[in-house]
Amino acid sequence: MSVKKLISIVIPTYNERNNIAPLCNKIATSLDSKYEYELIFVDDNSPDATYEEINNLMQKYPMIHLIKRKGKLGLGSAVRKGFNKASGDYWI
Repeated sequence: MSVKKLISIVIPTYNERNNIAPLCNKIATSLDSKYEYELIFVDDNSPDATYEEINNLMQKYPMIHLIKRKGKLGLGSAVRKGFNKASGDYWI
């Protein structure tokens, strides 16, 4: 019996509120039933409250994790922060 490998997908965000739900839906459509996965959003305190949309989606998608940072700290450090939380066998 083969065990599914966990995929960790790190998604840095800044002012992406309107894109979060469509992205989660597309990922779920593509990966559900094929892979075990987690989505790790790293939000740099988006002025459009992207983190609120992510929090709402966490109710529907238990594989979503949110790291909310206090300021705009940059893409590279957001990816590193997400990878530090990742528990998957593969990271994207």
